[in-house]
Amino acid sequence: RSGQTVSVLIYGITKTNKAFCAKKRQQSYLRIGRCANSDPETFATLMNRMTRSFHALKTYPEQTLRIPLVCCNYYRFKESVMKHVEKICPNDQDYVEQLLDGYVNDVVNLICGDYTADSDKCDSIITDTPEWKKSLTYKSFVIPLAQVVESI
Repeated sequence: RSGQTVSVLIYGITKTNKAFCAKKRQQSYLRIGRCANSDPETFATLMNRMTRSFHALKTYPEQTLRIPLVCCNYYRFKESVMKHVEKICPNDQDYVEQLLDGYVNDVVNLICGDYTADSDKCDSIITDTPEWKKSLTYKSFVIPLAQVVESI
């Protein structure tokens, strides 16, 4: 199941990058880059927080909540990114949201079930996310995501 999850994620990233690199949408892709490069530290901090959460969730004691907590932590990441984009480059919000959705919506639809961005289900569990205090084994969230899926 973890292989399928990673394959779906890679497919979403590849599909989205191809769409954004096409002549028609190239300028929006460049705008996203300029936006992200205007404050790389904040975006890195947000990504690091999500990656740390995914590392911690691999061994979360309640197995049935591991995937929902992954989903909720992604939604928190996306919400934080979108709030920051609204502050530093509001004209690029739609492009950033399209990029994020293109990358992960297929995975979210595959694994998150009732835990959607619009649901209030995350409110009651997000604070249960353990804090990862060790150094990161992986700098990217992809392998920890696969490990969480594999762990159930």
